[in-house]
Amino acid sequence: MKTNWEEIVNYALGLANAQESSRVESDPVALEQAMLLRKVNASKPPAVPAELLARAKALLPVLPTQKVWKGILTFSTSGIGMRSTASAVRDYRFEFESAQVELRVEPIPKSNKLAVIGIFQAGEATSVRVLATNSNAVLCDERGQFEIVIDSEVRTLRFEDVQSSEIYEIEI
Repeated sequence: MKTNWEEIVNYALGLANAQESSRVESDPVALEQAMLLRKVNASKPPAVPAELLARAKALLPVLPTQKVWKGILTFSTSGIGMRSTASAVRDYRFEFESAQVELRVEPIPKSNKLAVIGIFQAGEATSVRVLATNSNAVLCDERGQFEIVIDSEVRTLRFEDVQSSEIYEIEI
């Protein structure tokens, strides 16, 4: 009777009974496969002890999750004032739980871009980066003032506090 794979594995692991052992030992190909399996089994790395694994996980830094604050629009101009002609300039004010943003959005003549000028005010924020899709990030100055040029189809501005990693987001 021909030796099957299960018998070869049992022999390699030392789990074979007397009949299985004699069949494997009488077949030179099966015996060679069993010896090869023994070498592979002996060379496998040992399992990591649970206490070392727990210690390694404890050493990993706990990174703060970024909180994204959504701004609430509290003021917006329609662009039509007391002047005789309509203006394309828009003014906005957005408020967050602990911050506020005031913006003036003006179209740049003969282009598909908008100039956004504003001020970001937050309690402890000292270094704030302003980001928009497809534009370079700009930093607010020490008073929170900034100016950024964006594409006219951009609707979301993000303000990232560099130190606390908090993100303030508005939709214009």
